[in-house]
Amino acid sequence: MVNCSAATYTVIWLTIRFKKPGMSGGLKREIRARYIEYVVLYALFAWPICFVTKPNFKYYNSLG
Repeated sequence: MVNCSAATYTVIWLTIRFKKPGMSGGLKREIRARYIEYVVLYALFAWPICFVTKPNFKYYNSLG
């Protein structure tokens, strides 16, 4: 939950920051493309790691 909150905050902050004048359009597009690439790669590789390493609280009768 903390990661989602941090990512949402960052997206909102970048959106507000990009609306201010003083930064070229090409630089804005490059930063936006790199950020989107980072978020997509993070989403693809983070969820399997979280799924595998999360605690499992199921009770198995065979294990006692």
